[in-house]
Amino acid sequence: MANNKHQNKTLPQYKVILLNDDIHSFEHVIKALCDVFPEITTQQSAQIAQNVHEYGKCILVQTHLELAETYEAWLKKFDLVVELEKV
Repeated sequence: MANNKHQNKTLPQYKVILLNDDIHSFEHVIKALCDVFPEITTQQSAQIAQNVHEYGKCILVQTHLELAETYEAWLKKFDLVVELEKV
């Protein structure tokens, strides 16, 4: 007999979106992204920074709320402008 209390449930997903600002240099954004997301390269971070500059925003990751809020807090420690959007 299955116990419904222990069944896997899919957690709601949230996008972590980096927004453009006129304050921070490309170098600052690249360093922040590399520190927060060590799995991405400097080149990938530079491409993200360029996309944010050109399009005004870029989705960094999609994950469950708790982790999305953690990424948001880490990025805000670098003074970056971030928003979360429910999928």
